Amino acid sequence: MKKLLIVLIMSVALVGCSDAVVNVTNPKETAITVGDVSFSREHLFSLLKNQDPATLVVEMAKRKILDEKQPVDDDIRAKAQEELDYVKEVFGDSFSNSLAAYGFSSEEEYLEKALIPNAQEVALVSNFINENFDLMITTYNPKQVRIIEFTEITDATEALQAIRDGENVEEVAERLSNSLSYNGTLRLVHTETSLPSEVKDFITQNEVPTLTANPIEDANSGRYYVVQIIEVNPSRFQEETIEELSNLNSINEMMFIDYFEQGNFNVYDKTIFDAMMQSYRNYLPNR
Repeated sequence: MKKLLIVLIMSVALVGCSDAVVNVTNPKETAITVGDVSFSREHLFSLLKNQDPATLVVEMAKRKILDEKQPVDDDIRAKAQEELDYVKEVFGDSFSNSLAAYGFSSEEEYLEKALIPNAQEVALVSNFINENFDLMITTYNPKQVRIIEFTEITDATEALQAIRDGENVEEVAERLSNSLSYNGTLRLVHTETSLPSEVKDFITQNEVPTLTANPIEDANSGRYYVVQIIEVNPSRFQEETIEELSNLNSINEMMFIDYFEQGNFNVYDKTIFDAMMQSYRNYLPNR
């Protein structure tokens, strides 16, 4: 990011002082009016600093990054509208009440303030993963696998032999397993995927397509697993990898930390800086 990220609190211009506290320009000027009550720029800034200033500053900076890196276009709006349609279908007649409960005055406000920024963020994360794909696969080691879970070792052993004999994995799972989570369907797993530890170890330790030699027992649950590693080269399932990894909070944070650093992000007010040191230390420049 070429430009310096300057965080503006509700459009209030901040001027750095030698004692690490900022002053508000035109402090007595009215910033907002609610009914008959007016709030000056100085009053508003003071209120904001005493709520959750670190989160507010970070979120406002993220919005500036999103608008610069992933501007709102027809595709972003279409994806946000698609999400809105889905949410309305899920909530049905309670949609309007749910909007009000979350502080939105209208469907349009919900679309503009929540769904469009979310669509921007999803698109930006996907682009970030694509641009840094080699780093992503080194960090998260994605693979395509099939996993079947069994309650009895006899069923697991029978299933393993059937797969070795060439039977369809999903059909074997349907016949011998009653697991809904591990039913032999093709799935993408990575270092942050939640799996039984023994299953995860087997997948991590094998870098070529393979099938378990024997059923894997989970010592905690007493269940058994047959695991088939199908594909270990993520470039062959790149779209699926990007889609799966884009859901990870760790990548979202990695991306924003990178953009904050590129943008020379800094905070000049000591109260806000101290708050950020507690919750958002990684977003601050190294000192």
